[in-house]
Amino acid sequence: MWFVWVLLGLLKVSEAFIPSNGCFWLRKSTCEVLHAGKGFGAAEGPTFSGYLDGFTPSTKAGESKKLGGTYGRIVASKLEAFAALKENKFPIAKDVYCRLSNDDTFWFIGKVIHDTTALPKTEDAVAVLLPLLKEYGRTLRPLDLAGPKSVQAGAHLEIWTALPNSEMDTVQHKNTLQRVDAPEEAVALLNRSVPKDAVGFEPEVYQGGEDGFRVKRNSDGSPMKAPIEVNVKSKDEMGM
Repeated sequence: MWFVWVLLGLLKVSEAFIPSNGCFWLRKSTCEVLHAGKGFGAAEGPTFSGYLDGFTPSTKAGESKKLGGTYGRIVASKLEAFAALKENKFPIAKDVYCRLSNDDTFWFIGKVIHDTTALPKTEDAVAVLLPLLKEYGRTLRPLDLAGPKSVQAGAHLEIWTALPNSEMDTVQHKNTLQRVDAPEEAVALLNRSVPKDAVGFEPEVYQGGEDGFRVKRNSDGSPMKAPIEVNVKSKDEMGM
């Protein structure tokens, strides 16, 4: 049984990945470790060209792809694109969540940004990433998104979004997540037309012992509970 460990540092997102022995390192003083799931020899679909050039998604439920090789390089390149777009003052477009259709847990998997001059519509920016986002969800949460529930009849992965940097509103049940879906033909067309540097993805990475940010939602993305308020005090208010 093989395990792939990918060392990803998030101290400074604008710094580039350096490939090393099939894994990827982000320049920083200390690195955190992400367990990237088991390598099961997953069944794979057609290979993309264009924006996700070389990416071959898994097609068999219950299996997660190793974060290495071509897949790892593509994830790394989308993080580099994210950093470059952010440096060029483009705003973060969406927070991204992934869930199984037969489960009410929505897992936060990262953030998306796009060049609004090259690709004005945010829904297109998320749609062009759909195959990669679903794959990364499996990689990040292999037991939850590629575990026993994923092989039940009718189960499939879904991508949902929220306003950028809205984690506090999400955990306080103040917003409704929005599902993003597109036909395979539309995703393939976008991949042939979207420039590689026009959309970036900052993947969620767990630091040691972190459980992962997730939220319970109804099947339409709406909160299961009434909104709650969390009082956040300044240092002055706390006498610090």
